[in-house]
Amino acid sequence: MIDPLKAMYRRIVDLLSQPRSREELEAVFRQVWDEQQLAEDYEVLGCTGEVVHVRRKSDGSLGSLSYQGEPRFYFCFIADL
Repeated sequence: MIDPLKAMYRRIVDLLSQPRSREELEAVFRQVWDEQQLAEDYEVLGCTGEVVHVRRKSDGSLGSLSYQGEPRFYFCFIADL
């Protein structure tokens, strides 16, 4: 059985093989944050590859967001289990 998180990660990597607009990312992931919006909603705890580890300010949930380099957008919040 394929781990659902690995499958999601593969899809993200495929999508980000070239830069995408905010609108394209929103069509797939619904909610997208720029750097200012990220700082308003999340505390960044660290970064690994194309993933930032965060704490959501609204409820303290830990998780991760994927991001693309240019233009810099964050998306696909996945809460830690």
